[in-house]
Amino acid sequence: MKKRGMRSVIYLLLVGLLLISSVISCTSPTAQNPEVQGTNKTGDPQTDTPITDKPTQSNTIPGNNAPTLLVSEAYANYTNVKSEVVSKLMDGLSSNDATAMQSMSLLGVVMVDLTFLPVAYFGLGQETVVAGMSFLGMEGVTYSENGNTYSIKYNTEEGDTFVVGGTYDPIADALVTTGSQNGSENIYSEYHKTPFGYVGQYFLTSEDGGSYLYQIAISGTDGVIGTSTVSSKPTALSGNESADFPKSCDEWYAINGSTISGKTSDGTAFNFEYVPSPSE
Repeated sequence: MKKRGMRSVIYLLLVGLLLISSVISCTSPTAQNPEVQGTNKTGDPQTDTPITDKPTQSNTIPGNNAPTLLVSEAYANYTNVKSEVVSKLMDGLSSNDATAMQSMSLLGVVMVDLTFLPVAYFGLGQETVVAGMSFLGMEGVTYSENGNTYSIKYNTEEGDTFVVGGTYDPIADALVTTGSQNGSENIYSEYHKTPFGYVGQYFLTSEDGGSYLYQIAISGTDGVIGTSTVSSKPTALSGNESADFPKSCDEWYAINGSTISGKTSDGTAFNFEYVPSPSE
């Protein structure tokens, strides 16, 4: 693939990341319900989604009067910082002749975020979920929640049925989610808050029977993303992982300040200084 073509693909993927962040930000309770911010004012009727129910989940850590985040807010926080790191890595890798093709290795992370867009509606109530998913073009939307466990089922125009479910631990700020298509689970995801930021991992099963693992560690605007071909679901995250734990993967890419480093799928190590593209 020529470099210009590669840059076009990366540009489209970055636009996809921006779309994901935009959708997730728009679903936050503070954006949809001004009362969450302590005001009784109503929003602009041209931008507010007609919602009659309020967020249903508000947790409090034992011994601490400060409420924890709603699951949708917590997920938005994680996704936003992860998307920033992924965007910088993809831009940096694609702008370097020696690593341009490696930027495609991060495509799976972007696709997983698109698959799990429904998670942005967890905890926001039936009317909000149906309105939001309908806006995304989904049909036959049903939503359920039981404590900190959530599920959204929907149909696509092609006739496929998808279910996205998850369980949130508000004390640890940790979320485990699964996705199934036509009754068969094909994707598993989790993130866990850590002292330095976040760790996360995705396990995907493709139609050809292959299984793939992505592991992520985020610290501020720095991070590491690793990927491996695996045969089984990984061990659950504990929140005690180190900031470089994805480097145990077969292939990994990291950004630390202005330095991008990594190990390609053929075992080649590299290191270079990242200069943001002019469009950034």
